[in-house]
Amino acid sequence: MKISEALIQKAKRTLEANRRGHFTLPSKHLYAAQWNWDAVFIAMGYATYNEAQAWLELESLFKAQWENGMLPHIVFHESAEQYYPNAQDWNVPVAYSHSKLPCSGITQPPVAAYGLELVLGVVGNTAEAAAHGAALYPKVMAWHKWFYEYRQYKNSGFVFITHPWESGRDNSVLWDKALRRVQITGRYHKKRKDTSQINPDHRPLNAIYDIYMSLVEEQKTLGYKATLIAERSSFKVVDMGFNAILARSNWSLLSLARRFGNKDDVRQIEGWIAAFKTGSKLFYDEKKQLYVSYDMISGSHIGHEDIGSYMLIFAGTLEPAELQNTFSRMEKLLHTFSYGMPSLHPEDPNFEAKRYWRGSSWLHINWLLMQGFYYYNKEALAQQLSQTCIRLAEKSGYYEYYDPYTAEGIGASHFSWPAAIILLLEKKVRMVLS
Repeated sequence: MKISEALIQKAKRTLEANRRGHFTLPSKHLYAAQWNWDAVFIAMGYATYNEAQAWLELESLFKAQWENGMLPHIVFHESAEQYYPNAQDWNVPVAYSHSKLPCSGITQPPVAAYGLELVLGVVGNTAEAAAHGAALYPKVMAWHKWFYEYRQYKNSGFVFITHPWESGRDNSVLWDKALRRVQITGRYHKKRKDTSQINPDHRPLNAIYDIYMSLVEEQKTLGYKATLIAERSSFKVVDMGFNAILARSNWSLLSLARRFGNKDDVRQIEGWIAAFKTGSKLFYDEKKQLYVSYDMISGSHIGHEDIGSYMLIFAGTLEPAELQNTFSRMEKLLHTFSYGMPSLHPEDPNFEAKRYWRGSSWLHINWLLMQGFYYYNKEALAQQLSQTCIRLAEKSGYYEYYDPYTAEGIGASHFSWPAAIILLLEKKVRMVLS
């Protein structure tokens, strides 16, 4: 399906309208800072027409990297009092960040290595690109080292999250049971700003928001110390979606290490990849015949079938036979839904097509799944998702997420990452493991 020039220009205008000099907002209508994985997708989009801005986006993000390697999920380059929680609410010690930038105290899906490799591929093999890549590589490597030092589950090659926001899929039903253990320390939802701008029926419930912020307060009490949080957090989950992105980014990091790193880096990354292959068996649910997320505190698999399990096709690490049932389930869902993979299986009693990560379709996730389909030679399914992404943007514009039945745009409008994905699709950019 050909992408119209009007849709391409609208994508560029969306990014430019959200740009704030050296960084770009997810949407000027709701999100008043730079978000970690949003920034990487945005940089990938810029790479198709504005190389300088692509590098600025990534470099601005890594300015907030902590001394221990952690990369925060929000960077407050400017005052963001209109957003909650803002820098004052997080109250992260400024000494933690290399550049003393205000930021959040948690991380997000580590898509940066993948994004860096993609940007280098799109802009071409120039001296300038190589210089940027060489400068960013050790920072990305330090972030991955942080995961394996502080967050690895039993040397499995899989890591755990300590807040639902770290998953990027904040309101997934996967977290519900685990969140019930968290001691609520305040009625924080009264400070929310999102529900005054977006239909509350499409956002996380107030009760859930109180738990989100109670976890922030817990981590704040622990001084945002990685070792203490890993030991004492009330929420510890090995999430398949998060680990799929980490696993795929490890392959990209390996490629980058061979270009910009050293033999020790290469060996270490190869070890992470090998551990993931072996450790995956810990998360296979024989009853469901599916890889599922794991609640470390209860010591049990999480039975809900959300899109995180499907994202393992993006990891590029498991054998086709190990994913056979996953492919079968996905193909059935793509016959059911006209507008992309839903974020939760429709037979789940918690399914809501318009609720944040409870069934809604996300254009950037569909694009990642498309890359997975290409890797496993599922060309027809990859093309179907490509066309779906284009039809979503044509029908509803650039929204945060969509109703998978109707394509209705939901959440913040004029959103950056769907705009970036359309630019990648227009250039037919693929990032598939060889």
